[in-house]
Amino acid sequence: MKVKMCGLYRPEDIAYANEVQPDYVGFVFYEKSHRAVTKEQAAEYRKKLLPGIRTVGVFVNEDPKNIIELLEEGILDVAQLHGDETEEDIQYLQAVCHKPCFCTAKSAISGFYVQGCYCVSKNVLGQVRMHLRIFMR
Repeated sequence: MKVKMCGLYRPEDIAYANEVQPDYVGFVFYEKSHRAVTKEQAAEYRKKLLPGIRTVGVFVNEDPKNIIELLEEGILDVAQLHGDETEEDIQYLQAVCHKPCFCTAKSAISGFYVQGCYCVSKNVLGQVRMHLRIFMR
């Protein structure tokens, strides 16, 4: 089982992540979210994370150039897409960056398979919620 803490946006969130050491942490790049972070914040938080913790960027209908920049600069390890992305959009991102990109079940696309991923949010008092994620084969 892999565990992801999502929505980290404060220094104390990074400290907590280092304490509990999830497999992944998620940074939200959707400006309408109260947990949104900037590129600069994510870069700074990345530097403070323990080396074994991988970073995921959560995006909603983001310009692919911005996603590519974050992946190529090593700020993010994975892109998680929650918008209206097409299969071609995801394939393009993966071809350019050679890093994992996936979309949520909200926009299920043919040619993908579903894999369970447990996500933990400190803000839901430690409750573990199961989310289905769509991954490329």
